[in-house]
Amino acid sequence: MRKNESGHLFRILDEVSKDGALTQRGLSRRLGVALGLTNLYLKRLGQKGLIKVVNLKANRLRYELTPSGIAQKTTMAFQYVQDSYVFYREARKSLTRTFDGIKSEGARSVVLYGTGDLAEIALLSLQEAQLDVVAVVSARHAGQSLCGKPVRPPASLSDTAYDRIVVIERDRDEVMAALGTLGVDVSNVMWVVAPVARS
Repeated sequence: MRKNESGHLFRILDEVSKDGALTQRGLSRRLGVALGLTNLYLKRLGQKGLIKVVNLKANRLRYELTPSGIAQKTTMAFQYVQDSYVFYREARKSLTRTFDGIKSEGARSVVLYGTGDLAEIALLSLQEAQLDVVAVVSARHAGQSLCGKPVRPPASLSDTAYDRIVVIERDRDEVMAALGTLGVDVSNVMWVVAPVARS
């Protein structure tokens, strides 16, 4: 089973354990996957004996975890925690080494461009390396916060003094277009890639 598929199956088991009356359409929305794929996953879990489908009335189903489904969900949750710990440890080690390197090159202040799990780890690692994080920016998440720091729009970079921009975003083209519009010197931009894939 591929990691991505395993993640979807775990999330379905988790959602069903919280709300068995959830419709396939509702489950599809929560997972962010197509309705047909959700249907396929539910059938697969049913065939494996991990969930059972109970007909409440015409066109109304209820999903329930079987004892095997509860055991499988517990196993998958434990594996997720282990994988998350390994991801965190490896990312923290790699980022700290990277940020110590840019500090030794003379950088003192940085902008963190991006949000999410890896950005949170990067923020902690930047602080650990005693680099001043002068701003966190993201086009998609402006107005939110990352570990208590406000997330600003990329346009705010024109009024911000910094030595480096550390980018933790998947869409390189989108970020480069935004930075190009602002006239950012790309030699001051550092791209960070996750050291291990997360399940």
